[in-house]
Formats: sequence, structure tokens, C-alpha cells
Amino acid sequence: FENHGAVEIQTPVFERRDALLNKYGEDEKLIYNLEDQGGEALSLRYDLTVPLARYLACNGIDRIKRFQIGRVYRRDSPTFAKGRFREFYQCDLDICGKGYARMSPDADVISAMTESLKKLGLSFTVKINHRGLLWSILELSGINKSQFAAVCTSIDKLDKMSVEDVKLEMIQKGVLVQVASRLLNVLQLTGPPEQLIEQLKESPELMGDERATQAFEDIRLLMTYLKSMGANSNIILDLSLARGLSYYTGIIFEATLNRDNITEVTDDVSSVASSILTNHQRKVSAQSLGSIAAGGRYDGLLGMFSGKDIPAVGCSIGVERIVAYLMSRDADKLKARSTVKVLVSGIGNVSLAHSMKLCAEFRESGLASEFLPFESIKPRKAMTYALKNNIPFVAFIGEEELRDKTVTWKNLAANAQVSVPRLVITKWAKKAIIDKNSLAKQQKNVPEPVIDVQMK
Repeated sequence: FENHGAVEIQTPVFERRDALLNKYGEDEKLIYNLEDQGGEALSLRYDLTVPLARYLACNGIDRIKRFQIGRVYRRDSPTFAKGRFREFYQCDLDICGKGYARMSPDADVISAMTESLKKLGLSFTVKINHRGLLWSILELSGINKSQFAAVCTSIDKLDKMSVEDVKLEMIQKGVLVQVASRLLNVLQLTGPPEQLIEQLKESPELMGDERATQAFEDIRLLMTYLKSMGANSNIILDLSLARGLSYYTGIIFEATLNRDNITEVTDDVSSVASSILTNHQRKVSAQSLGSIAAGGRYDGLLGMFSGKDIPAVGCSIGVERIVAYLMSRDADKLKARSTVKVLVSGIGNVSLAHSMKLCAEFRESGLASEFLPFESIKPRKAMTYALKNNIPFVAFIGEEELRDKTVTWKNLAANAQVSVPRLVITKWAKKAIIDKNSLAKQQKNVPEPVIDVQMK
């Protein structure tokens, strides 16, 4: 997101309840409501978008490209297999303000989202739609305007429920049977955006509707911009995409994992995954997760708080859903990561105070380290602990080391060790960690006199 020129902001995890009301449609029931000691009605934030709108209004900001990574809360039924949690991280990018070329912010946001997902080693498809086109189809199908929000919520469940179940839900909301059938037949159309638009243009009713024709032009322009940025290869137009949130007004989109998700997970992703979730044995399939990222244009939301007409578009990446999938798919590759670089261990009956002193010196020099808080330690026990916790180096202090004023430095990855004078161990250790796989280089950098070098 920073590569796209965005700045970071943070907002509180709770908001005034009235700030969150009438923004999320039927999902409003998932908001966690609180009351402080004075009786003020507060709620935990449902997403990061509405708090952004409130933040901009309170600070008099009319134009910003911002990102935010933070926890959000939903009173949902947690299901690990579907990546649904009551507390989870969202990673948002939003572009707000006037003066941008039409559809350029939308293309920029989608490009940033797809770049992020590709760097995470994921194979995915981005489904797009346009609220103007969807509203036009709803109205031409015979849906009353008063039913739009409720029907959109039902349509948004087509990726989770069968067509018949969605149809039944719509009928229960007051939609006529024939109207529901006609609408669902149209909404099942999907394909490459340019081709599907040409097919839809054959409908005189749609071409006679200003909202639909404007949507066609928006999608055409969006695809032109995405193609110029090399971000159009995995995008389809899906008329069933509705996005249940009531504040969307234009382009909407969501990314879902493909069945062929077999790309390798990177070390960086492994580290992030391990820091968020433990190594679960529960299975998560690409299909069960639903969307892993989503967003759209919401031109009317900011004005609800500021009273100004401020257009905006944004996306949100579901960190936990992606991590849950990676943890399940690559459980054998994702290992617990430790920030500790050096484990300090005494050998035999050496006083624990020597390990504490050396550990303190490492920390003072900026090296994350810990000591084993045990007496009468055997080297194997220390190495087992280090390997289990992914600590790359062990510094041993035994009676011989105390006598010779040295420290035995063990490189676990190279399965080799070297003796280093005690007086220079911290300086030498920092250099050794830079190139942890080159024992030869470490040996070369050991200052004279070298007491002992052992290879195993």
C-alpha cells in the first residue's frame, strides 16, 4: 500500500453507536454493542471504513489515500473452516476525495489489492460488478426500490447457498415467485467483462437505462486502466456479486481463491502466519473461505458525517482468512518463528549468573537473546530447545570456556561450532548473524588468538 502512495492512520476500536447504525444493512445485527459507565451508547467497530468516514469528518480532511491494519469485531458464529471469527484483522486501502480522473482510483485500489495477494503466493480470481448495473437489473426485473437492500443481501449469499435457497429467501422477503426466478436467471451470467458487457448491450431495456449505460462505461474504463497496469488477467464480471453492505454506490469487487492454489508460501508469509495463528490441524479449503478481499465505491458514506460530497473507493483484505488457508495448506512448511537470535546456555555446573551476564550483553548490543533458566544443563538439551523454537545460534559457557575466557558459538543450520574470545563475543556475534550459513566466513572473522575450532 505504501508503494501506491498511501499513508497509515489508526482509529479507535469502538465508536459511538449512532455512527455505525444504518450502514451495514442486515449485517447490522452483528455489531457488538457496549455501554460505558456514564451510559453512553458505544459499539465495537464492524469494519475500518465507517470509522474512516467519521475520522475524516472530525478532522476536516477532504482528500486522502490511506491504509489501515487493525482488528474488527462481529457478533458472528466463529467457524475456522470458513475463516469466520468474532475478532479478526482487516487490511484496508481507501482513496477519498474529488479531482481524480474517473475510475482511476478504483483501478489503483484493485491493482494494489491484486499485487498484495500475488505477493502472498495466492492464485485467485477477482469478481467485479457495478451497483448501478445491479440496481437497473433489479428494477427491470420487477423488484420494488424498497426491497433493493434486502434483496441485495440475499443475492450476496449465492456463493454460500443454492439458487433455490436464495430464491426461497427472496420470496420470504416479499418478492414474487416469477420475479425472483427472472432475476436469478439474469444474475447467473458471468464472464470476461468486455465480452459480457457486449452481450448485455443487446438488451434494449438496459441500454435505455442511464444507470446501466454509465455502469457499462465505468467497467470499460476500469478494464482499460487495469490492463495498462497489468492487473486485468484474473478479473471476471459476475452479475450475482452484490456486496451486502448498504453504502456501496458504484464498482464493487471481491477476490476468491482458485481451486488450483498450489503456489509456494514465502518465508515472509510463513512468519506472518505463525505470528497470528498456531499450527492448527483443522483443514481449510479454498472454496469454504468465501472472499479473501473485497471492496467498492462508496460515494455517499463520507457525506453522512461531514455533510460534504466526498467520493471514495476502497478495499479490505481479510488477513485471518488468508492465514487460516495458508496454515491448513502448508502446515508442514509453516513453523513457529522466534525473534530470538541467540540462546545462551551454561554447561554442567556452571553458575546461571554467567549465562545471565552474557545474555544481558547480547541484549545491550541489540541482539535478541534468551538464556536457559536451568542448572546442570547438557548441550543436547540446549540445542533441542533452540531447534524447537527456531533459534539459529547457541552460545555455550562451560568450565573450559570460563578457564580459557572464550564462548563456544554453535551454528545450528551449519551444524558447526567455533570458539570465540569472550571479550569480543558480542561484536563478533552480530557479524556472524548477518551471514549465518557461512561458517567459513565466521571462522575468518574470529579475532586472534583462536582457541579452538571444531567441525561436526
